[in-house]
Amino acid sequence: MIQTGKHLVGAEAYPTQHAMLIAWGHFARTIGLLEQVSKVPIAQKTISHPPPEKVLELLIGLLSGIEYLSDLSESAAPLVHDAEVARAWQLQPLADASGVSRTLRACNEQSVEHLQAALDRVSEPFLARAVADVRQHNDTLVLDADLTGRPVSSTSHTFPDAAFGYMDGEVRLGYQLAEICVQTRRYGRQWLSAQHHPGNMVSAPCLLELIEAAEQRLGGHPRRRPEGVRGRIDHGDQRIAKWGHLAAQKEQQVTLQTQRLSRLSAQLQRAQEHLQRLPNPTAAPSTGPASKRSRLNQQIARWQRHCQRAQSMRAKATEVAQRHRERERQFVAERDHLQARYERLCRDNVQQAQPLRCKVRIDAGFCSSENVTELIELGYDVETKSANPALV
Repeated sequence: MIQTGKHLVGAEAYPTQHAMLIAWGHFARTIGLLEQVSKVPIAQKTISHPPPEKVLELLIGLLSGIEYLSDLSESAAPLVHDAEVARAWQLQPLADASGVSRTLRACNEQSVEHLQAALDRVSEPFLARAVADVRQHNDTLVLDADLTGRPVSSTSHTFPDAAFGYMDGEVRLGYQLAEICVQTRRYGRQWLSAQHHPGNMVSAPCLLELIEAAEQRLGGHPRRRPEGVRGRIDHGDQRIAKWGHLAAQKEQQVTLQTQRLSRLSAQLQRAQEHLQRLPNPTAAPSTGPASKRSRLNQQIARWQRHCQRAQSMRAKATEVAQRHRERERQFVAERDHLQARYERLCRDNVQQAQPLRCKVRIDAGFCSSENVTELIELGYDVETKSANPALV
């Protein structure tokens, strides 16, 4: 039994300033959290406290609202001195903050992955019941995505991958936490996923990854809308045909100018051969071989100018044709990407016999036109705001 400021065991009362942590400790034991965390692999020897217990102590500290790890030992009401909290969480006694810090330093990516999986397993039954309740009442699942700044000291050099970014209305050094939760009538807000990024990360690139992670946790998704993708594919086919036609026209001009150059080159060669066969008179009378040589030289000069012009026109047509073909290839690649997306959405609809009704709420930072388009095609209703009228 819990009473304000005291933990009652039998007839004896022990003072505590963390009554809710005692209740949460018994709850954590009931749902198997302690057992799951005890299996997390950490490359550190056990001396006084097993390493997983010190990770669990960090969780208790976070539940108590500590801002710094040292608060475990140095706050106004240090957790490490609260025997009743330790008893409720089956930690006898709690480790000092420095010991917890050494354990966290010993954790690697494998440790983090196992801890995340353990937390997911513990929360899965609650999430499943909440989703089942939504299905039973034919309600809409409401997802909220956010990007939250996590600033650190601006003079620190020890935080890995920290970067300056916009946090709490100013530019600060730290991290950005992309997170997504679901609102249900049964349990209220339940967190689904969170992703750690440097402080200079912006919202838009994070959204679709959050949606994918949320769907994995929920074990379902709304009915996809492949008809929207089908319309974009048809529009893409029209653009491919347009740029292909324009490229073919320019390529035909290249062919015509090439043929023209071939004829002019043959004419020039014959004229130059004829010019070499003419006698080279010492005088330049108005008639005779000199007059023929003059007219032939003028004709050769005209054909040479025609050759230069034909070469210039062919080069320009070739350049334009290449640009048109490049645009065509770009639209072909986009069409192929959309075709693969269309087929994937159709498969999703076949595999999801009972789709969820889902709405996602996002702020303006997530609202690129690509994101909103993909969300709609994924089957979500979108609730957002944007100062950009072009988005609509």
